Amino acid sequence: KVVLVVLEMQDLSLQQGKDHHFHKQVNFVKKKKLFWSLLSIVCPLLLLIEIPIVCSAHSDLPPNTDYLIVLGAGVNGTTPSLSLLDRLEAATEYLRAHPDCMVIVSGGQGTGEDISEAEAMQLYLLNQGIPAKQIIKEDQARNTIENIAYSYQLIPQQNRKPILAIVSSEYHIFRSKLIARELGYDVYALAAPTSNWLLKINYFLREAPALVKTWFMLL
Repeated sequence: KVVLVVLEMQDLSLQQGKDHHFHKQVNFVKKKKLFWSLLSIVCPLLLLIEIPIVCSAHSDLPPNTDYLIVLGAGVNGTTPSLSLLDRLEAATEYLRAHPDCMVIVSGGQGTGEDISEAEAMQLYLLNQGIPAKQIIKEDQARNTIENIAYSYQLIPQQNRKPILAIVSSEYHIFRSKLIARELGYDVYALAAPTSNWLLKINYFLREAPALVKTWFMLL
């Protein structure tokens, strides 16, 4: 009888093990189906959102632009990040060719930054030979919405409406112009090419959820 009990317990344990393995397989199949279902929804949506981002990734500013607004993009200590350097290089090239154009450098001081983004940009432009009188510093903004809103407040009132152009990375142009339009400003764009191709792909992909977040913020 003891032997029979032991055998029955072994059979029961074996059956439970088989049942557990079966349920694990079923759960795996369910999770796999769920994953592919979500992917089939997310990928088309991502592609749909990326279309305007990619199509807007170019410059359209006229040669008689009155003000450039360079949007901040992070500072490492006192050194502009790679994205910010790309933007500053594009702005410098335009300002050298158009000495009558003013430039507003916009960006506050964040975590890990020894100086504000605006100050870092101002120092860079001065080192590139851009005259101090051509530079306006806005050092309070913490995001793109504030970059544009605070910078516009620094522009003197004139009889005619000034021609403005936002300077940002190419992947950021659509969102920047969207924000400007929602704030009531007509702006052009100077798109700064991202010099690192791996970063460019990463930033274009990251811009889609950032754009969705911005849409909700502007509702």
